[in-house]
Parts: sequence; structure tokens; C-alpha cells
Amino acid sequence: MAQSFVDTGVRAYKGGAPILMPNKDILESALNIHSVEARHSSHVRTVRRAVEGGNPSNGTSVAGNLTNLNKIPKSWISGIDNGGASPDTTPSTRPVYDKGNPEATYPAESNTTQAGANIVNAAAGITAAAASEAFDEPLDPTTVKSIARNFVKSTTTLFV
Repeated sequence: MAQSFVDTGVRAYKGGAPILMPNKDILESALNIHSVEARHSSHVRTVRRAVEGGNPSNGTSVAGNLTNLNKIPKSWISGIDNGGASPDTTPSTRPVYDKGNPEATYPAESNTTQAGANIVNAAAGITAAAASEAFDEPLDPTTVKSIARNFVKSTTTLFV
């Protein structure tokens, strides 16, 4: 849940940046929050990596290959992150990483095109996964609200 929550925050703040452009003070604050959310996201994934791939009781880190998204999460989003932290739950976490609306403005995290150029370059060793990992993609307010409603429902249920 924490991973999905902070990853939604990263995309929400990036998606809101163009709307805040006229007010530089608010824009600066929002971009500062965006960077904090991104660090939180990385830390949550690092904790999950240690728990799922290492021995949390003695603090050992993960040994071996960290590229198997089915087993051990990276500290950053890769593609649509294998459908999210809990792709088989209801509701699914896939919308956190999927496209927004309109898709041309709010692409999925698997996007490999930046500033109109496809940055995948096999000769330079830039795979589609690596290209998608290089950027956070924005998310539109409607999709963010739809995802956020899942957290409100969960929290309300816990305390009722």
C-alpha cells in the first residue's frame, strides 16, 4: 500500500506542475514535495527489497540480480512495475503505473519517448526498461483522485 501511495504522489505532483506554472512560489513548493515523494518511493522499495530478498531479522541486503520484478522490487519504477505492488488485488494497483487521460499528455510509466524522441537505443545499451526508468511520468487529476479513493476506503474500513 505504501509503495502505491507514494508512487501515486510522485506522478500527481508532476502532473500538477503545468497548472502551477503561473505561481512560481507554489510551483517551487510542489516540486520540492515531488522530490520528497520520490525519495519516499525509493525508500519503500528498498525496504521491500530487503524484506523480500534478504533477511530482515539480521538486516542483510539482497544478494544477486535485482532485475526480476516478479520477485524483488527495484528502488525505482520500471515499465508499469509488473502491474504494481499488488496487481492481483481488488482494486488492482495497475492504475498507479498505467496511462492517464489523455494518454498523449499522461503516458504510462512504460513510456520511452521524451520530448518527442524515442530514447531506446540498443546500440548504446538503452533498453525499453532502462528508458522507462529514467523519467517519472505525470498523472492527471481525475486518475489521481480515482486512485486516492482506494486509500480513503481502506483507511475508513480500518477505523469503523
